[in-house]
Amino acid sequence: MLRAVIFDFNGVIADDEPIHFELFARVMAEEGIQVSRDEYDRFYLHLNDHDAFETGLTKHSLDASSLRVESLIRRKTVYYNQVIQTDVNLFPDVADFIRKLSDRHPLAIASGALQAEIE
Repeated sequence: MLRAVIFDFNGVIADDEPIHFELFARVMAEEGIQVSRDEYDRFYLHLNDHDAFETGLTKHSLDASSLRVESLIRRKTVYYNQVIQTDVNLFPDVADFIRKLSDRHPLAIASGALQAEIE
């Protein structure tokens, strides 16, 4: 018997993976690192922001200290917040699906996304 439904957010509810790629690549480019879509899909897509930036910096033998990684995350978050004001899409019918499920089951989101992004 189904007792609850747990969703991921990025790529399941919100169709924002292309935005995350573009912004990750933008921040990395500002640090002198070019990231292709293929490279992002293979090495970074499955990681949260902290681990993705840490991995990318380490891979290119750059300082991957917590302070630097947190700075990159903050920069990407600023860009993300700007973009989602006009350019974020939910997958078709997902809002209705979630509303219907919420009448029958407890719902939760388990995600590597920042809470502010989900809200």
